[in-house]
Amino acid sequence: MNNKNLPTTQTNSKAVIQKSNFLFGLKDKLITKDRKDLVDDSWIYRLWAWADENKIPDYKWIEQEEFDDGGYWGGLPRDKQKLINSTKFNLYNNQITKLPKEIATLSNLTSLYLGGNKLIELPKEIGKLSNLTSLDLRYNPTLILTQEQKEWIKNLINRYGTGWYAIEIDDNLLDRTNDPYEEKIPAIDIDYDEIPF
Repeated sequence: MNNKNLPTTQTNSKAVIQKSNFLFGLKDKLITKDRKDLVDDSWIYRLWAWADENKIPDYKWIEQEEFDDGGYWGGLPRDKQKLINSTKFNLYNNQITKLPKEIATLSNLTSLYLGGNKLIELPKEIGKLSNLTSLDLRYNPTLILTQEQKEWIKNLINRYGTGWYAIEIDDNLLDRTNDPYEEKIPAIDIDYDEIPF
């Protein structure tokens, strides 16, 4: 190729750099927009379907006379942004037996109240709720935790304590097992020297 035939222009290097930065910024915005459009939100719809199946209401004020304020905010938001930005879920006394693994996707959760239900197990992903500082699992008599979940709860207790607005569990929750051979039986101290044979 012959450079003699190409037109020459005098350019301001500062203007070229500014224009390049603008174009790169525009490209990044377009790529980010495309990525947002490609995000898989199906977990949100699965979480809402679970809430509907379990008759968990949209986030609303639930009147309850025995509470100091006369009730509490409970339920699960059916608005995507409210759901994603939620820091507190009160699913108290909804008779739920299973919590979906999608709950662990809600990384902003700091409080999760699951007391008064019929939970049998927690999803293994529950430990991903790294911002959780308040957890209520009381009054779930059939709830059995994995060893990993027991350790997770012990760590939460060590960090945030027990009691109201902290970690609340039944006294025997960490001892429960679904293995009938591991049931806690009181130890009997026997002195074999005193047994006549």
